[in-house]
Amino acid sequence: MLGAAMRIDWDDNLILGIPEIDAEHRSLFRVFNQLVEAYESTDGPAAPTLIVNELTGRVKVHVVKEEDLFRRHGLPDVVDHCREHSDFVAGIEDLLQRFMTSGSLEHKEGSLHAIGRELMRHTRESDGAAAAHVTGAGRLDPHR
Repeated sequence: MLGAAMRIDWDDNLILGIPEIDAEHRSLFRVFNQLVEAYESTDGPAAPTLIVNELTGRVKVHVVKEEDLFRRHGLPDVVDHCREHSDFVAGIEDLLQRFMTSGSLEHKEGSLHAIGRELMRHTRESDGAAAAHVTGAGRLDPHR
């Protein structure tokens, strides 16, 4: 069993200072944790399948919103950030596919661990640097 150690819990160190993006990151963490809980439960395969579909959709919508925000605020390396997002989405989709199709508990759990690490890395590193540009120069304007 994965247990609580697999959960990725939100803490204030992850706040980027962009309320909409922070809320989406919290939501991604919450849905991921639901996937871990569904995997550990005895509800059968339907619950994880629905949650995998929800997580995939939320990740895709999230990166589109972020990219739009970063473009509007003139992020200098927005093209590189968008490329990173493409790699991030492809990686999450691949890991979720491996999770769903693997017959091995070890592979399923390895996929879940990797998904959790990627969500955390995305929030802390990739988006952290981009958000610093938006908020650091006082450029955060909700009407932009």
